[in-house]
Amino acid sequence: REEMIASLRKAAEETIRTVEFWVGKDDYLVWRRSEEAKRTAQHGRFGIERDSSITEYSRYNDPVVIEPPG
Repeated sequence: REEMIASLRKAAEETIRTVEFWVGKDDYLVWRRSEEAKRTAQHGRFGIERDSSITEYSRYNDPVVIEPPG
């Protein structure tokens, strides 16, 4: 268990994470969130691992209808 914790701590220390938010200038609502992470490859692999994600938000306060499948 201690070895796993040490490994996770080392991975976190070697990770560079960038998060960007787009906020509406009139309504101050978050419209987009993008995130990128870069870290040294683990488990004996060489190189850099990269993760990225983009989440977009829209239609604030519009009703949402979820219907069961047919």
